[in-house]
Amino acid sequence: MSTIDTATLLRFLHQDINLWNEWRETNLDAKISLRNQNLSELTLIRGNFTGVDLAGANLSDSDLSGANLVGANLKRADLSGAKLIGANLVGAKLIGADLSRSNLIAVRLIGASLIGVDGTGADLRKADLRKADLLAADLTDCQLQNANLTECDLCRTRLSNANLMDANLKMANLSHANLAGANLNGANLTAATLTGTALNRAFLAGAIFSPETLGAVTLSPTVLRSLVVEENHREIIQSRS
Repeated sequence: MSTIDTATLLRFLHQDINLWNEWRETNLDAKISLRNQNLSELTLIRGNFTGVDLAGANLSDSDLSGANLVGANLKRADLSGAKLIGANLVGAKLIGADLSRSNLIAVRLIGASLIGVDGTGADLRKADLRKADLLAADLTDCQLQNANLTECDLCRTRLSNANLMDANLKMANLSHANLAGANLNGANLTAATLTGTALNRAFLAGAIFSPETLGAVTLSPTVLRSLVVEENHREIIQSRS
């Protein structure tokens, strides 16, 4: 494994992501720290950042589409306005990161730690967030259509006015989350935890609930008639009033 100074690595990133990737190919085991570095507005498409320490780094408005960030440390990193379309962030640490206005369409965040992130206005359509930890995150006004949030921890997460149409929230923890005004039409909330969840003004047409989940929330008769209860089979609620 060759050694290389941080200044040279930064030159690679600022000049051509291919130079960075070529070096990484032969130095996959190298422990790289780019903590607090300014990497804003760079083209880093398909960059290999596996396991790289990017804590506190400024990646705002950079293009990381298709990048490999598996296991990367992005604690308190600034990713505001960044493009991460189709990026792989499985197991990444994004605690306290700024993801506001970022483009995260089809991103993979399986098992990622996103505690306390600012994701206001982010686009997470078709994102895979299975078993991700979003405790106390701010996802106000987020686009989460068709996102996979199975077994996701969304306790105390702010999701007001978020679009969760057709999202999979099966077995998600939404206790004390704020879903006021959110679009949950067609969302799957089977076996989700909804203790203390705010659902005022939420849209729930065709949303799928299991009986135990439904029993934890108070909804108007009009809303109840639009829901689907999943037991051994799905049954449209028509008789509750």
